[in-house]
Amino acid sequence: MSLRKLLNISPFTYQNLSWSGRFSAVAPMLRYYSHQPPSPDTILINERAVQQMQKVCADGGSLRITVEGGGCSGFQYLFSLEDPGATAQDDDICIVYQKTQVLVDSDSMEFIKGATLDYNTELIKSAFRIIDNPKAEAGCSCGSSFAAKD
Repeated sequence: MSLRKLLNISPFTYQNLSWSGRFSAVAPMLRYYSHQPPSPDTILINERAVQQMQKVCADGGSLRITVEGGGCSGFQYLFSLEDPGATAQDDDICIVYQKTQVLVDSDSMEFIKGATLDYNTELIKSAFRIIDNPKAEAGCSCGSSFAAKD
């Protein structure tokens, strides 16, 4: 049985996944999404974020998004780069878009479903950020933390 049929994913999604093959050993545990069409159960990735991920993850790495307690508003977004050979966790959700990969653990995804991953460039910093988060009711002025809706 092919990996595509085992994962029960569309040919388009499989085509985007097959460029790396990095998750093939743990593929049955992961949930894959492509943005054709966007899913309300995941996050959107805008063009600026895709362009930056293609630069910093050119070797086949992934961007990992984590939400944890902290920051000035209660929860904070953390962004890190995963090496191409890194092993995915059992509860990871892998979002593949234009040959880029974003990993989010299932607990963190509950806090960012429906939000948009953006890459913002300002005079003092350039960084990935989460914008338009429907699960946040307030945030700090720097955009790195938020208060979750009840």
